[in-house]
Amino acid sequence: MKLKQIYGSLLIIELCLGPAQGAAAGEQAEREQITQQAQYLIAFKKYSELEAMADEYRASESKTPAGKWKLSLFYEGLENFYAACDVDVNAFDTGCDDVIAKWIERYPDSPAAHLAKAGLLIDRAWKRRGTGYGSEVNEEDWQPFFDGITEARAYLESVKPIAAKDPEWYHAMMTVAIAQSWPTDKFASLLDEALDRYPLNYSLYRSGVNYYLPKWHGSAKQVEAFARAAVERTRATEGLGLYVRVYWYASADQFGDDLFSDSDVVWADMKTGIDDVLKAYPDQWNVNSFARFACLAGDNQKAHELIGRIRGDPDPAIWGYDPWLFRRCHWWADLLGSW
Repeated sequence: MKLKQIYGSLLIIELCLGPAQGAAAGEQAEREQITQQAQYLIAFKKYSELEAMADEYRASESKTPAGKWKLSLFYEGLENFYAACDVDVNAFDTGCDDVIAKWIERYPDSPAAHLAKAGLLIDRAWKRRGTGYGSEVNEEDWQPFFDGITEARAYLESVKPIAAKDPEWYHAMMTVAIAQSWPTDKFASLLDEALDRYPLNYSLYRSGVNYYLPKWHGSAKQVEAFARAAVERTRATEGLGLYVRVYWYASADQFGDDLFSDSDVVWADMKTGIDDVLKAYPDQWNVNSFARFACLAGDNQKAHELIGRIRGDPDPAIWGYDPWLFRRCHWWADLLGSW
């Protein structure tokens, strides 16, 4: 897809985008607004506005009502731009490189501009490999993948004095570390540096847990150890909130609905963490998500309590578009949870 086609599509999005629907529509709508704005701004080369957006989110450390860092959403918007740039991995659209090169030329001390270039390199490497299991990757695609990741790492290391002022630098470098299968001690050193510098950036914990997942370089035991370490690092301000977030990420990225059978999660601690998160972020997105976890954990009383806090319709982005799961959970929680 050529850049002019991307621009036209994004312009249609900009003109036609309507509000999200559902119980957690406010959260979902805000996330979409931020990612789509960032994607629109980079596609149309609005560099000063990109800088202002990144600088504001970086300085304020602002979050959505559910606690998602807006700076992370900004970079997700840039990732959407990369994805639209290079549909054909055998014919990369050099116009995308030009857009980012001009951003760097205009703002050479911009962390966001340099991270955009690194992000494009990483995205292209993964397109070469594909997202399936290693056994599914074509033999001829491995070397281009490794070459692309090596190029991204070299660039990230070269711009670290500028770009590591933004926590996204560590997210990008941890993506490289996973791809290059860094040994545990080396990865842990990078992760500690990131969390020492940005201890409350939740997205960095997701990058960390990804490494420790069984599908990459760890095990259920290592995920649990990481969750405990995250709590100790943040207990003074978050309580057990990071315990919940680590397993929320682990569920999303590997365990799914089998979280309570396939991982070492301790539901009693997760339940306490849910209360800690909801004290700070009582948004319906979180209420719906945690009610679903309570059902999966088989805790009818907690499920009854949390379902009772859902306002409006259950959010299909969390429960799925088949209403059966929510109805079954609701019936079960009402039947037993009120006893």
